[in-house]
Amino acid sequence: MKALVVKLYIKEECIEQFKEISLYNSQNSRKEPGNYCFDLVQSVDSPTLFFLYELYESDESIEHHRTTEHYKNWRDAVADMMSQPREAIKAEVINEKKTGNLDGKSITY
Repeated sequence: MKALVVKLYIKEECIEQFKEISLYNSQNSRKEPGNYCFDLVQSVDSPTLFFLYELYESDESIEHHRTTEHYKNWRDAVADMMSQPREAIKAEVINEKKTGNLDGKSITY
């Protein structure tokens, strides 16, 4: 399983609009085949700092995500809302595999 952690600093005046657009992207991303998780997280200590936490079945699932209209719309819409370029870390999930339910999907993770 692949994880993406994306770090974004958002201009203070754009926070609410960013959340709205990002939640729409998250909701649609969760419907994609091979997507197990897509969470939007806001820092408690620094409200302009956000993270996207994404889990995918494979690299191909990540690449598919990047071709979707909701992702492309999100990417273009938030570009001017960021106070600095976003950082993305791609990682391999290494903990023991378990079977469970995430967002209504039965998965092995």
